[in-house]
Amino acid sequence: MQYIANLCPDIAGTAVFDARSLVRIFNDSAYFNDSTICSDGSGGIELAKMKLPLDTIKTSYLKVYPNPAKEQVTITYQLANSSGLFELYDVTGRLVTSFDITTSSGQMTLSVADIPSGIYIYKLVSDGDSDKLGKLAVIK
Repeated sequence: MQYIANLCPDIAGTAVFDARSLVRIFNDSAYFNDSTICSDGSGGIELAKMKLPLDTIKTSYLKVYPNPAKEQVTITYQLANSSGLFELYDVTGRLVTSFDITTSSGQMTLSVADIPSGIYIYKLVSDGDSDKLGKLAVIK
């Protein structure tokens, strides 16, 4: 996704703008400089620097399985804080579902039986922690 977002929209077309919209869902400080991207091919993305405590990086994780999924997925997580928010987006950036996580670690099940087949992006947000991202394929 990041690769497509870094392309020149004059050459790669409207898919670049779609990719940028998705990138900004997960990093609202992403900046794309089309003058630089289109003139010298350097990419032109400038991301805000974010400092995280080392213990946060060592202890946080998110696992969503099975992938691909048919009926349900299991979400196993550990956060640096005691709460977070799990979000599932379709490829157009539309929020499909979200729910609060109220413990710092655990396991939960999410039914995907009513979600159409396709590729989805999941995100786990927790204060003071880096966002955990991944792709989930739903097949019927």
